[in-house]
Amino acid sequence: MPSRIERLLDRQAAELAKLDEKDAALVLRALDDGRRDLAERLRRLPESSWTAQHTRMALAETEAGIRQLQERLGVVLADQERRRHELAMEHLLRVLREQESEFAEVGGPLRTRMIARLSQDQGLLLHRHSVQRYGSELITRIQREIVLGQTSQMTLDQVVDRIVSTDQGVFASMRYRAELIARMEAGRQYDDGHQASLEEASDLLDDPDDPDPLMKRADEYSDQRNHPFSRALHGRLAPVKGEWEVPVAEVQMWAEQLGKGMGGILWREEGGQFKGGRYPAHFNDRGRQVAWRRSWGA
Repeated sequence: MPSRIERLLDRQAAELAKLDEKDAALVLRALDDGRRDLAERLRRLPESSWTAQHTRMALAETEAGIRQLQERLGVVLADQERRRHELAMEHLLRVLREQESEFAEVGGPLRTRMIARLSQDQGLLLHRHSVQRYGSELITRIQREIVLGQTSQMTLDQVVDRIVSTDQGVFASMRYRAELIARMEAGRQYDDGHQASLEEASDLLDDPDDPDPLMKRADEYSDQRNHPFSRALHGRLAPVKGEWEVPVAEVQMWAEQLGKGMGGILWREEGGQFKGGRYPAHFNDRGRQVAWRRSWGA
């Protein structure tokens, strides 16, 4: 039967999974808004067979439209980052409130320290790189379709459909990438918030030579969607500012049992181990770090 702390962590994992779906939907909605906006921009061009003049105008409209899309995505991800940081902090505080006898004495000062740390970190806007790369790739793919339209003497509607169609257009082919960015950024944002909060908690609660220090524990889902790496990582402990080590052989064992490949791992491989200290650990990772002491149980 799960312990009280395990039940708490399960509830938190379910809360985070629900937020994952909501945030991914918001990113895809921003993508659809950008797709419709670009379609309107392109359909305002003079109707005729595609010409060099069409190409110049379409390229200019594309760059303007994708810049606007990048701004939309940036707003969504910035708001997501704030909420993820706050949720990570609250999750950690709930765990400590449940497990730490002295929490009542330090809860107020700890929350203050966490908020100050997260407020500082939220100004980094680390999602910008992902958004800029995504926008650049969209522009490149759209440019190919525009040039093809000119060389093949397509009509305006034909070219626009090849770009914005919801089933076969450029945006349709890039939809999965947008959702992947949303989920990867969400994992990173939560991890950043929890890591910063855990460091503040460790500094306040633990002595340098504490025999049972706060640590971070890998908490992974277990279902048919699992990457083999998640099965091997689950439950492993690492120092608050340290790295997890996962034997490559153990990941290979899980890959064989699950009948899956080992692609998409983001942590480095070194000396027969995968090593890394931050989530996400692989593409589409749904795991997270949680606070833990060895005395809390297995």
